Amino acid sequence: MRINDFFADDLAALWCPAQGLTQAGLRAQAQSVTGVLDAATSGIDHPPRVALACRSLVSFVPGLLGAWASGATVQLLPNAQPQTLRRAYERCDLFLHDVVDAKHFSAKDVYVPDVIGGAAATPETASQVADLAERASLIFSTSGTTGEAAQSHKSVAQLYAEVRVLAALLDDAKVLLSTVPGHHLYGLLFGVLAPLRRGTAIITQQAFLPSEVAGAIAAGGVDVLVSTPPHLAAMRGVAMPKGLRVFSSGAPLPMEVHVALMSAHRWQLTDVLGSTETGGIATRSAPMARWRALPGVVLSTDDEMTTVTSPWCDNGRHVLADRLELNADGSFAHLGRRDDVVKIGGKRVAISAVEALLRRLPGVSDAAVLYDARPGVEGRLKYAIAGELRDKPRVTAAVRREFDPVFAPRQIVFVDRLPRDAVGKLPRAALAAMFAKAPPADASNRGTAAAAAPSVPMSLQGDVVTCDIRRELPFFDGHFPMLPVLAGAVVLQYVVLPAVRLLAPSLGRVGALRRIRFVQPVFPGAQIQVTGVRRGDEFSFEATSVGNVVASGVIACVPTEEAP
Repeated sequence: MRINDFFADDLAALWCPAQGLTQAGLRAQAQSVTGVLDAATSGIDHPPRVALACRSLVSFVPGLLGAWASGATVQLLPNAQPQTLRRAYERCDLFLHDVVDAKHFSAKDVYVPDVIGGAAATPETASQVADLAERASLIFSTSGTTGEAAQSHKSVAQLYAEVRVLAALLDDAKVLLSTVPGHHLYGLLFGVLAPLRRGTAIITQQAFLPSEVAGAIAAGGVDVLVSTPPHLAAMRGVAMPKGLRVFSSGAPLPMEVHVALMSAHRWQLTDVLGSTETGGIATRSAPMARWRALPGVVLSTDDEMTTVTSPWCDNGRHVLADRLELNADGSFAHLGRRDDVVKIGGKRVAISAVEALLRRLPGVSDAAVLYDARPGVEGRLKYAIAGELRDKPRVTAAVRREFDPVFAPRQIVFVDRLPRDAVGKLPRAALAAMFAKAPPADASNRGTAAAAAPSVPMSLQGDVVTCDIRRELPFFDGHFPMLPVLAGAVVLQYVVLPAVRLLAPSLGRVGALRRIRFVQPVFPGAQIQVTGVRRGDEFSFEATSVGNVVASGVIACVPTEEAP
């Protein structure tokens, strides 16, 4: 296999806004990375283990291709938080990144922008960067909805087999924008490798908020958008460019979101079903249409268990956690996850059906339901509702009209945004933390409730905010009697957000929380230090206690002039 197989045309423009780089220039950059890796790993008797933590596609893509050409096993890092970087340093032979703060951290460090800065395309470049070593592979970190880390291994041959199929979906796409990071399989395939194969220019600007997405589309002449259901749901009620082709994955796109985007923006949407373990499985282009498997994908059922088989699936086949209803013509209906149906008081309900009802309520932008089952006690449902709605009786009444009363909520938490990650996943641990016995977490830090709530004593010295977690704080009451801990939602709202305001007082209103991780519990008497780095309207923070990371993540803010 040759690295050229991933490219369409040497002269095809690569990045947009135009930076004068063609696909031939990208191969030259990749060759520069390969040369550095080959020299640094010449004494290693195993395939080099390379960690890749480039946040910009301009560094990420040549770093990935150059590492593959050296025959490396590439570990994609889910973020560039300090704890993640430290773990990568311990486990890899070389560390490729574009994080200035980590530059020259150790002998393993390779700062990609320095390596590719002087690379130039020559006639010899294409032949030098040619054969991909068969041992080259890629490792993805997956968390899904459980929050428990797992890994999925993909060979370069598997990825190429899938790219050949997916590239056909892009057809004659000219310029593509993806809101999905490249370290996620969906983002890598649809946002990088498939457009590279088609000769489609790729927008390098990171865009997450609807206003950012709209601006990037207009400025770059984008005709294809790659995104996720939560991102797309946020684009329903705002002004957006018309007539785009849009791909969505991460979860089935809710019917109401699909219809709203079609009617409001005249978007042509393609819903993609898949997972990190299976790769792409099927697509559909209408809200209520049945799914159709991608070429090369075979689905089979046995005792309600569905198995997917394809050339790009982990180990060639994988048993799905989803329930499918197969037709003789190969199409199928998606019936939800096997663990989606719960039983309360002898009645059964699909959690996804309750969530769909909640999202249809006026004033609700997103919703999630947690099944709270404790030993010896009948389980009940808890609701987390994002948006303008703050009326618990109204929500309860709506649920009772459509479902049995046993599915009425035990507890409702109203927030501005749910703590979903960059691809729209909501880990169970993050959802459970929202229901801790404390004032409801308000991700925007906006209302009078936050101002009236008890505050955590904190002080600012230099670039560090120190917070004293005193036992008398009311947040510990009932959580838990024998071993009191501070809930993650409380750490975020009453420790991290106020500390960030001290560190960066000119930041606007909080617009989104990304890659939030709660690494270890906080006990009474702890002292937490909050530090971070501001980049534009984003603030990457790390909270530590006695040198150990407690929490980390990124706070994306809306500039003051945009804030309502």
